[in-house]
Amino acid sequence: MRILGVAFVMYVLSYIDRTNIAMAIPAMRTELGISASAIGFATGMFFWGYIILQIPAGRLASVWSAKWVILGLLLFWSVVSFSTAFVRTENQLIANRFILGLFEGGVLTCTIVLIRKWFTRAERARANTLFLISIPIASVVANPISGVVLAHFGWQMMFIVEALPGLVWALVWIWAITEEPRDAKFAALMAEWGVTFWLPTVLKETGLSITAVGFLSAVPYAAGALMMILVAFSSDRLQERKWHMIGATALSGVFLLLAQLAGHGSTFGILIFLTLAVAAFFGRFGPFWSLPTEVLPPAVAGVGIGLVNGAGNLGGTVGPYFFGFVREWTGSFTLALTVGGISLIIGSLIAMPIRQRRNAP
Repeated sequence: MRILGVAFVMYVLSYIDRTNIAMAIPAMRTELGISASAIGFATGMFFWGYIILQIPAGRLASVWSAKWVILGLLLFWSVVSFSTAFVRTENQLIANRFILGLFEGGVLTCTIVLIRKWFTRAERARANTLFLISIPIASVVANPISGVVLAHFGWQMMFIVEALPGLVWALVWIWAITEEPRDAKFAALMAEWGVTFWLPTVLKETGLSITAVGFLSAVPYAAGALMMILVAFSSDRLQERKWHMIGATALSGVFLLLAQLAGHGSTFGILIFLTLAVAAFFGRFGPFWSLPTEVLPPAVAGVGIGLVNGAGNLGGTVGPYFFGFVREWTGSFTLALTVGGISLIIGSLIAMPIRQRRNAP
């Protein structure tokens, strides 16, 4: 559990540094004079950087050390996140997001490889979920804090305050993480990223204060954390991954479609259906990330996980820009939410041919 606990906090910090720009978008657009589509393009550049190290990092984690690869990435991404406070132009923001993505790429892949070494097949969906629940928890924790810091100190201070813990946690990582149980001193897509980066703006445009946006935008992620636990326990109990993943993905798409239908003039309606959509989407993570370790041989699992993560995050290069472009073109997010919902439903159908090995270790 120590491995999972330390990895959990590490990825909370990673996800905060990756997505806290979502809270800063309204203030940055006003102060820096950057359009919605330009902001969307810049946030999408993160994922072009993110893709580059997926396979190399996964391979290095498999044949050398996941612990030390992650440590290097942790130090570099924290410094780059800190530097976001000093961005002044559109091109600087684009470069900053690309480099941040470069150093955050590979972190998830390497951690899944680490978890595979520590947990048996019967435990992996729960182990992966206990680690990946860091994703919604990061937003639950960071969005209210970001809202308060933004309201009182501005967006530059938000990036500084939220980058520093990563540098401190690097020391904990060195002390607490061991590569495998035998070395231990003691016995852990397009629609997604479009919604993630633009959810605070969607709520802000209903007339709420930035502090209220910070607290309300945490609600979907709290629901997501709960759903991850429930789906993971069901997946491990039944020893079934594929249909848990498909069902949760399809439900997320349906709720995203309902969000744009129910949201006309109703903050409550938008929040309810976006909460259900985000909860269902996060529910798929445990079984989803258990599949590669059960379908692929151990020697190539790291490379395979990196390839899956890199290909999946191609959606991140499109989603934020698409949501920003649609907002600028139509004056609302209705079309973007519709396309996001449909893409999730199609994605669930594409996963149907997957075959799961029953004798995976």
